[in-house]
Amino acid sequence: MGFAVSSAAFLVVCLAAIDQAGWLGAAPPPPAAAPAGAPPSPMGDPARGAALYAMHCAGCHGAEGRGDGVAAEFLIPRPRDFTASEFRIVSAAGGLPTSEDLLRVITEGMPGSAMPSWGFLSEEDRLALVAYVKTLVRYFDEDAEEWVNLYEERGEPIAPAFETPAPSPERIARGRMLFVRAGCTDCHGVSGRGDGPTAGTNLDAAGAPIFPRDLTEGVFKGGDRPEDVFRRITFGVGPMPGNETSLPVGERWDLTHYVLSLSNRSAQDLAAQRNRHLRAPRAVGPIPADPCDPFWDVQEPTYLPLMPLWWRRGERVGGVLVRAVHDGTDLALHLRWEDATENAEAVRPQEFRDGAAVQWALEEGVPFLAMGDARAKVNLWFWRSDRQGGPDRYPDVQGTYPNRVVDDYPGLRDWHPGEGFGAQDRPAREHDPRFLTGWGAQNPVSDPEAACPVESLEAQGPSTVSTRAPRAQVIGGAGRWEKGAWSVLFRRPLRAGRGEVDLSPGRRVPVAFAAFDGARADRDGQKSITVWHDLEVER
Repeated sequence: MGFAVSSAAFLVVCLAAIDQAGWLGAAPPPPAAAPAGAPPSPMGDPARGAALYAMHCAGCHGAEGRGDGVAAEFLIPRPRDFTASEFRIVSAAGGLPTSEDLLRVITEGMPGSAMPSWGFLSEEDRLALVAYVKTLVRYFDEDAEEWVNLYEERGEPIAPAFETPAPSPERIARGRMLFVRAGCTDCHGVSGRGDGPTAGTNLDAAGAPIFPRDLTEGVFKGGDRPEDVFRRITFGVGPMPGNETSLPVGERWDLTHYVLSLSNRSAQDLAAQRNRHLRAPRAVGPIPADPCDPFWDVQEPTYLPLMPLWWRRGERVGGVLVRAVHDGTDLALHLRWEDATENAEAVRPQEFRDGAAVQWALEEGVPFLAMGDARAKVNLWFWRSDRQGGPDRYPDVQGTYPNRVVDDYPGLRDWHPGEGFGAQDRPAREHDPRFLTGWGAQNPVSDPEAACPVESLEAQGPSTVSTRAPRAQVIGGAGRWEKGAWSVLFRRPLRAGRGEVDLSPGRRVPVAFAAFDGARADRDGQKSITVWHDLEVER
């Protein structure tokens, strides 16, 4: 990298580069007790749910359920404010979700949002979370000067029973005409792609636009079963009003089957976040260093859906194929995902690199998904495309900005006190690291001579990500982009030092993954992630 900016500015760039690996999220507050007078729930224990909520949910939804967790500003759409009593997924009139609605969202997540699946929690824990979330659905009665829980005031909503009719060409044809007559095209567009004339005019409570669903994608927040779509048409979802009184039951079923006819029915399964068990068997023969070696094609892959933390229109990285093997000494982790463009430069402010990260839990159980928390540190492996191929492969600051200003001070390696000095046009690695503060502090991200595109990081909550000391950088790897896909290899000794995940044979370790798409300006918390999975290093 050419020397083109002051040491202070260079430090800012280095710190920004470090934070790109961050698993942005909120450090959960201390476990809270259920509010006094919380209604008992036959589904779960709200006191148990309070502790689970503090650990896994408060980072996004906030300590009091107001949707104001520290991570909320990094998520699109924003997390639900339970106290506003405005829920997306309901199966009964009145606007309140049933306990079954809440349980399903917690278990399966909400595709099309940043709400992940918590299906890896036990059923007892998920039922406890349902019970506790219901205690947060409340409002303040100014006359009585007290908080009123809506479930206590209204009672548990009861979802109406119905029979699901089979689809038919006639029913779908009627649904198509209803789609226009009922005004669905105003938002969803004539072809159902979410591009109608009023698309984006609805705003959420924070003033951000709410875009209608592209029905052709096949990813529905409340599920893609006919009964799921029927309930959304009947009771509404977000700014989309319900049609319980405006359309007869038969017409609502016609619309349901027409909407489903528009979509890719496999998309929901591809997007569903479910905990998977990954295996790392012992390799037969040596493990190649080339991520595109045919060796990897014969290893059994596991497909893991990726969930954007910023949901946007257009192409996105939908998922990653993960392969893992070991040779008794090292673990090799191989990632492959589709990416139409290679983005490997990050010199200009408008440029963003492709990247990938692997997050490991260091203790038993799983910490907060977003970079761990104060009680549980996580280990991160971060690969960045702009470091692939060494420091001379891609244009640096010097080549990108040939008319830059050069700082005029004695910062070269070969300068000695007493010698004269004039501004000189030299690459960064010819300067004294003391004048490039990130490099001088031995930050490997700032090292212009860094040869490895992979580094080991650690974090203990949001905005705490930091690189490990140079002597702890025992990880290696490489990445190659070919024919619209990245193949990235991470490799590290099975046993490592303090602060590194222990990958000894026989262990099962929680792991999560992330991908950065530079073409879509991914960086920091704007990326696509998986939920926690577990990897078993076989003996």
